Amino acid sequence: MSAATIAYVAFALVLTQSSDASGSKDALTFWSGLGLLLFFISGALVIWFSKQEYEQKIAAQEHLIATLQEANNGVQQELTKWQECYRTVITAMDEVTRKKVVAHINRSLPMPNPPPGIPLLIQEADAVEAPPDQTAWIAAIGWITQPAHQRVTSFWLSVHPRSEAFTGHIAVAGETRSGKGALIFTILAQLALRTRPEQLKLFAIDPKEDFALWEGKAHNWREPVLGRDPDMVRGAMQAISSERARRVAIRRRAQVLEWADIPAALRPPILVVYLAELDLMPVDDKELDAWLTEEMSTSLSEGIVFLLDIQNATRLSTRWRTHFGTNICGVQGRQAAVEPNLGISVSEVRAAGAIPPNELQRGQFTVRSGRDIESFSAPLITIEHRREMLAHLPRATDPLTILPPRPEDAEPASSESREEGHAISPEEEGRILRAADELEEQLGPQAKRTDVALRVYGRATGEEYQKVKYVLDTHRRILPGRRPATAIPTPHASSA
Repeated sequence: MSAATIAYVAFALVLTQSSDASGSKDALTFWSGLGLLLFFISGALVIWFSKQEYEQKIAAQEHLIATLQEANNGVQQELTKWQECYRTVITAMDEVTRKKVVAHINRSLPMPNPPPGIPLLIQEADAVEAPPDQTAWIAAIGWITQPAHQRVTSFWLSVHPRSEAFTGHIAVAGETRSGKGALIFTILAQLALRTRPEQLKLFAIDPKEDFALWEGKAHNWREPVLGRDPDMVRGAMQAISSERARRVAIRRRAQVLEWADIPAALRPPILVVYLAELDLMPVDDKELDAWLTEEMSTSLSEGIVFLLDIQNATRLSTRWRTHFGTNICGVQGRQAAVEPNLGISVSEVRAAGAIPPNELQRGQFTVRSGRDIESFSAPLITIEHRREMLAHLPRATDPLTILPPRPEDAEPASSESREEGHAISPEEEGRILRAADELEEQLGPQAKRTDVALRVYGRATGEEYQKVKYVLDTHRRILPGRRPATAIPTPHASSA
């Protein structure tokens, strides 16, 4: 109870006692007036003291609220800080290059390599953990910036079928001047620089003739087919098909299912077939579609990898598109072009944390290899860089060329058929083909069918020669009157 309340009660008691003791009217009047005065004074004191207590409580509450508010502001600031940090990390995860390094996205031209340039990428590829028999087929083709870890890592792939980063067939799509030509050169040049010619062969059908810089190199399976001559392109297509059939025969003789399981002494090198600008191919779309579908569906088991340069797959017959293991897509002007070229939708690209190709800048690419999706920047490759890199590759002493098909070559005989009077066992067929391989490796274009017969049977006439002729005709080997256009001799050149 407050002091004002106690005083009020005391004065009320005094007033009551005084009124009873006097008994006189005047005294009653006096004391009544005095008590009334004291009553009002006491009431005023009660109100004043109550107000003071209330104000003190209000002040205390306001102080407590201010303290809590200050503490809350500190917590809110800390929370905001963590939210910003979280948002930064999540944004980096969700949008990869686009949000990771603003400078990367704001550039309109490809960037130079991270210092010290292309050799850095090769050195990082050397550091990749892989079995010794697989490291040669690795190519580092760009870099991914990761600001959350304050570092730049190289992006690499492999054409060795046993590698964890095996690409399978590769499609590189992008609009004109998106940088896909430089990227493809980087892939092929690094593969060639890291392998010997007996480990890797390259072959290009290039209507744009950019691959002319590669002419005469020992890594060429055949000299590149340049330009838009339909006969030359069809001859190249037929030669590739024949080479696949030859490799099938080698694999069957080895009694294995995959190229990598063929004994090293018999195993042909990995063959990367580069088809530049499918839009410019001088053959009918249906013809090209049928050929690609057949070749790509079966060639991986034979150590043949296709690398296709596509500007826009939506304009092509693309049954073969399902056979790609790796899709790389550069700048696309329209969102509708993303899915046909990358194989997944824009929303799927974003959900994986990569940049949709319609939002990329020149020199940037988004790659999908199986379920893995990433965006990366490719190095700036000038004509001087190309010449300098190619200068390190060995030259072929006797380059082999593709010849246009002759009419009698249009329908090669089936390897399963047997002419009456020429019953040939699989063992004989294998010996003949192995002898052809060895002689083409030793003699190149000078190899003759009679040489094969002499090596296998010790004579080059009669029934034995007819058997050799039949097998070589069936497999399109050492054709008379022209260089062998379907075998793979090891070029007489120095190692890389």
